Amino acid sequence: MEYIYNLLQLFAFFFYLCLGLFMLQRGKDKSKYSFVILCLGLSLFSFGHFNLFTPGMPESMALFWMRISIIGLAFVLPGYLHFVALLIGYTSLLKHKLYYWAYIVSAGFILPLTLSHKSFQVYNWGYYPIFNPMVSIYHLFLLFLLAETVYLLYSGSKKIREKIGDKMLRYLMLGGICTVILVVFNMLPVYKIKVYPAGNIIVFPYVLFLSYLILKYQLIPITIIKKREAYSITAGFLMFLLVYGVLYIDYFLKISWHNSLWPTIILGLIMVMVFKSLHSRINKIIDYIFFRKAYMHTLALQDFTRSLSSTLTREVLLHSMLGTLERILDTNIIFIMTIEDKHYKIIQSVGLDEKTVHSMSFSYSHPIVTILKEEKAILLLNEVRDENLRRYFEKTQAVIFLPIIYQDSLPGIIGIGRKRCGDYNDNDLLWLSNFSLSASLGMVNTGLYEERTRHLYEGIKILVQTLEAKDTYTHGHCERVADISHLIGCQLNLSETQLEDLKMASILHDIGKIGVSKQVLNKPGFLTQKEFMEIKEHPSIGGKIVESICFPADVHNGIKLHHERFDGKGYPEGRENKDCPLIARIIQVADAYEAMTSNRPYRQAMTQEAAMEELNRGKAKQFDPYIVEAFLKATGESDL
Repeated sequence: MEYIYNLLQLFAFFFYLCLGLFMLQRGKDKSKYSFVILCLGLSLFSFGHFNLFTPGMPESMALFWMRISIIGLAFVLPGYLHFVALLIGYTSLLKHKLYYWAYIVSAGFILPLTLSHKSFQVYNWGYYPIFNPMVSIYHLFLLFLLAETVYLLYSGSKKIREKIGDKMLRYLMLGGICTVILVVFNMLPVYKIKVYPAGNIIVFPYVLFLSYLILKYQLIPITIIKKREAYSITAGFLMFLLVYGVLYIDYFLKISWHNSLWPTIILGLIMVMVFKSLHSRINKIIDYIFFRKAYMHTLALQDFTRSLSSTLTREVLLHSMLGTLERILDTNIIFIMTIEDKHYKIIQSVGLDEKTVHSMSFSYSHPIVTILKEEKAILLLNEVRDENLRRYFEKTQAVIFLPIIYQDSLPGIIGIGRKRCGDYNDNDLLWLSNFSLSASLGMVNTGLYEERTRHLYEGIKILVQTLEAKDTYTHGHCERVADISHLIGCQLNLSETQLEDLKMASILHDIGKIGVSKQVLNKPGFLTQKEFMEIKEHPSIGGKIVESICFPADVHNGIKLHHERFDGKGYPEGRENKDCPLIARIIQVADAYEAMTSNRPYRQAMTQEAAMEELNRGKAKQFDPYIVEAFLKATGESDL
């Protein structure tokens, strides 16, 4: 048990020492000194206990290390009180510098106690102060410091919660209890209560957690440690353990092997191999710790940028933008504003109430819009001094306005709320800037696509109107087929691009009838063989028309092959179902159903029920059963 305890003390000493020196070197303001004192006090305490518990330690040296340990403990609780006071901004304690008195009084108790030769006695696992009134008074003083620290943590919990969140606050309070356990455990042996002095081991995980809070949430303004420094600290610590371990075990081996060098040499080689492997593994862990967050941020930006090539509409783009921001930013509020009716309005948001979403609107001349256009940079609440501007931030609960800039235009604005824990750092702002660049390209691309689509549909509308002027009985037929096709496509979970292609192909599926004579199209009776052969040419004619306009391949195939059959007996190519594209198979069903339920020159419209029965009879013959069932299910007529 003592050997394990000793090793833990050594590890704790090295950790506290490195952490204290790191804070001393890296800290930007005076608040670091309280934590440095806490760490150095704990390092003295741990190093004293490490040597104190070394087997075979002479009494004089043991007493020396015990005094070192007690001196270190004298600065732990005052340092902790000082740190908590700075953390919550307790002005009364800080203004009058009452924490100085905590250090002075603690040192006043400890120095006489450690200088006296009659103040210690051997006790089971080590050397402890002899019970006397002075020790009791000092213990009462320590308990007072503990009570004051716990009170400060409780009273300042609201301010701390804003920085680190509820979960981390609970851990911080739990650490305060661990500190109480540390002190109480190390008091009990003085009063002849035989418990193992493990209080300082209990507090070690808490200091580790506290260090994590400081680095993650910048409780103390420090610059982040570099990866090579982490490598150096790790290598130094492992080297220290290696040398100490060899010397430590060598002492016992020489006793057993009568001063032979062979056991020491063999042991040294084994430990070198073990520590080399351990060092490699620890370096991998360091790489993961340092680069995990940056890697996740880079991956999210890459995924978003990659998705832009297949994002065709603004609605999908804004949804993708919002999802990416939610994935990366630790905030409850995000909103995206784009231009609607000559104003910037919130189109996508999370965390905002409906009243704010509908009421928030920026004109082109709005101060925030003007600043974002002129500066072309992120606008931070912390950098705004104008009270009018700050009110706009507060109204939307935003702390960041991110411009989406393309050349000299501002197609969009992103608002971002406070972080759940801590503040946005330079890395966050750099990532947002890069995200804004990708988002601006996405907005331009979707704008161009929507403009192209609009012009395309205007051309399609003219073509359809030309066809309907020639075939009066098909007026509105193409739009109805498009609606039915869309219904089937949604039931089949087609992508946005597939639905767009399906819509165009459905609207234009009969465009080839422009090449069919008006007399044949409007003939009220049955068609002759020659007339029917002329009608059968319209899919091929339509395919040639859209081919010359450079429509997507799916649109071309949907128009050309919409009269093919499942059994391969259709026209113009006689393709079987497996060789017929999905869009064409959907239009086959939609076109047939719409034709059956509409009046034609040669017959009256069928009822919907009769048309449904006809589709069922045509499954696996004329129509793809999969498409028919999707249509029936979408219209609520399926028995599945």
